[in-house]
Amino acid sequence: LGITYFHVDRVIPTPLTIPPTYPTVARKKITVLQPSEWFRVNDPLLTPKPSTWWKIIHPMVGDVEFHVDVSFLNGTFHVDEVLPTGLQLLPIYGMTAEKKFTGIGPSDWFQVIDPQGWLPTPSTWWSITSPREWAKVTFHVDSNDGLRKFHIDRADPLPLGPTPPPWNVTAEPVQPPTGPWYVKPAYPDYAPSGMPDFDQKQDMWGPGPGTYTWCGPVSVANSLWWLDSEFESIYNANPVPPPTISDHFNLVTAYGQWDDHDVQNVDPLVRNLAFWMDTDGVRTQDGHTGTRWQDMESGIKQYIMLQGVGGMFEVHNATFPEFAWIEREIERCQDVVLFLEFYQWTGFSWQKLYDNPSLEAGHFVTAAGVNSTTSELLISDPYQDAFEAGVAPKGGRSPVWHPYPHPSQIHNDAQYVSHDAYQAQPWMLPPPPPPPISPTTLELVGYLQTLGYDPSWHTFITAAVVTSPLGVHDVATTNLTSAKTVIGRGYGGNVTVTAENQGDFTENFNETTYANQTIPIELVSLSLTSATPITVNFTWNTTGFAYGNYTLLGAADIVPGETDIADNNYTSSVPVHVGVPGDVSGPTIGAYDKTCNMRDISYLILLFNTNPSSPNWKPNADINNDGTVNMRDIQIAIINFNKSE
Repeated sequence: LGITYFHVDRVIPTPLTIPPTYPTVARKKITVLQPSEWFRVNDPLLTPKPSTWWKIIHPMVGDVEFHVDVSFLNGTFHVDEVLPTGLQLLPIYGMTAEKKFTGIGPSDWFQVIDPQGWLPTPSTWWSITSPREWAKVTFHVDSNDGLRKFHIDRADPLPLGPTPPPWNVTAEPVQPPTGPWYVKPAYPDYAPSGMPDFDQKQDMWGPGPGTYTWCGPVSVANSLWWLDSEFESIYNANPVPPPTISDHFNLVTAYGQWDDHDVQNVDPLVRNLAFWMDTDGVRTQDGHTGTRWQDMESGIKQYIMLQGVGGMFEVHNATFPEFAWIEREIERCQDVVLFLEFYQWTGFSWQKLYDNPSLEAGHFVTAAGVNSTTSELLISDPYQDAFEAGVAPKGGRSPVWHPYPHPSQIHNDAQYVSHDAYQAQPWMLPPPPPPPISPTTLELVGYLQTLGYDPSWHTFITAAVVTSPLGVHDVATTNLTSAKTVIGRGYGGNVTVTAENQGDFTENFNETTYANQTIPIELVSLSLTSATPITVNFTWNTTGFAYGNYTLLGAADIVPGETDIADNNYTSSVPVHVGVPGDVSGPTIGAYDKTCNMRDISYLILLFNTNPSSPNWKPNADINNDGTVNMRDIQIAIINFNKSE
């Protein structure tokens, strides 16, 4: 009537008897999603902000996006653009959408989609793990509503994201930042202090007593040991440190009857790497000293191939790397070994250091962390422990106390480290640096001075060798639904599971559906190419199941190299009740009475001859699951009349 009244001329089902209630709340039935439509959310706190894009996630209609241009605090919002145009929907009263991430900023509210029922707690820090372009961006959760939403009060700026921006962001908890440092994380099996800090001054390493030329294989041993510890925590749900033998990943394996991360494994690992990197010419016998960084790169490739994980990692290099490049490689959890070369300005010319057998013509160190604000690097130095000695110009870290000075072998226990901090900055002083070094080449400021050299000596970072996971292995279970909320024991119900390959490789894996997380219902072997979802439909036969409620879980196997495993499992939010065959009227009259009686038979008669194309189709009433409510279902109810759980 144009005021506040509307007239009803039809009600389904007819007649509907409800207790007197004021007011009656109703929502508009959605049949076409198109521009110039007004909608309203149930919870005003979830009102979409203007100028935001959203994607429909329920009902499943494919990749459908809409843009909100106007919204009000009461939950009302207006749609001005829909892609694709003029989307025809099955008649529904409710629609669920999720916000398209174009930015993450303070004072934003977010809703947890998966896992359902879980919320991050206030005063926690999180680091984005997916999409890869936003990896290591951190944000702080300061509150939640106790139900499904959480609020952010601090967030790093996002870099340029993928195109189009993603709908989902996955994050993992991180320790509160104590400053602008990013430090390689610790793992219980076995890098408890982050990047190891093995010492090159070990007995029988190098060409002879007092000459230490094995910084190359030692730096790489640090790197691969840390990577192996990271992947061990992925493939082993309960990683344990040595001496317990526990080895679930082959990047580093045991060379004797001990754990791969036992202190006894350091020596043979370094020797093996020295062979493949031709340190001191041990493989070619060509008489050179130390390790060429080019031989290091090829040696790592050969090593990881022989370990059986060559398809999971790549090795690449950079000459005269810039700080931003080093920073990015470190923070993407890739292992970075830096090659340092030493020069002296004599007052007339540059002289390169060749005459010190302890440092050779250059020196390898392993990156253990980075400070983007101050342009500082944290290194594991195979030659010295500058932080422990109190001479590191920018400090450092040694999380587990141990006496200093100490024997070189003490750092074979990876908990003991001396991570030394130095500023890395381009050459800024006259004269110009010696060719091929350019003014943009980084100097590791003060490195040689920690060893007693005078200020005329300078340390330049001339090359880097990086070992990193090759692409991303990532599978996920993205949805699981049961057509029925109640199934008569001994009969079946249709279940739909959606799995997806969100990584970069074709993956072969099993998708298993469980009842109550432990009872397997269905297993199917899948082979999915990158960015491919698949929907698996099957019938759950409840023969042998006890009466009661069951929560259904879909689980995708962890594939080799997968790190994002939080989304491998999907738990249905609606439990399924296995009850007496014929006890089907619960959803209409209230809670299940656990008895097949006249209410159920009357319910079946009202739905007689309905099927999935019927507007009033109720899957629960199709007891024998043949696709139609008919006399067979009524007969089952009659046979079980007055039976109860």
